[in-house]
Amino acid sequence: MKTIVRLRRLFAWIGLVALLPLALSAAEITPPVVIQTDEVRFPPSLSNSTITTGKVLVLISVTAEGTLSDLLVAAYDHEAFVPEVEAALRQWRFEPGKIDGQPAPMRVLLQFEIGARKRVVALDANTTFAAAAIRALDGWKFSPPRSKSRPVIVHFQQDFVFASEE
Repeated sequence: MKTIVRLRRLFAWIGLVALLPLALSAAEITPPVVIQTDEVRFPPSLSNSTITTGKVLVLISVTAEGTLSDLLVAAYDHEAFVPEVEAALRQWRFEPGKIDGQPAPMRVLLQFEIGARKRVVALDANTTFAAAAIRALDGWKFSPPRSKSRPVIVHFQQDFVFASEE
């Protein structure tokens, strides 16, 4: 008998909780607004990889005071993006969300799209050093690096040391 009474109370409570969204739908809800952000860096560990973009989906909780209280990473393209997004989010500042004009804690789902900024550094071909480097490279022949008979991407750096002919 006690079990039946407990179940009825539980179902009544669940029914009240189910009605809560209906009550809130009549309220004026304003989500939190980001007022200060830190840029999400592209992960340095991926700088020499073929990965140039990624997405991270994060559920954040913002307090009634406008501070980040918690975050939950819901999805990501590559795990290296996660610490970068978390570090940036911890620096963000928010104007709190409001329910009927009163600050209230809220949860917001954010999607981050991160891209690598590949840079090409070019020297003026008229400079003495650039011209000498270009002449040196003109005679070079390259074949693609391979691993297990398949082409692979590798990072390669060639330093040039220039000496005066004097």
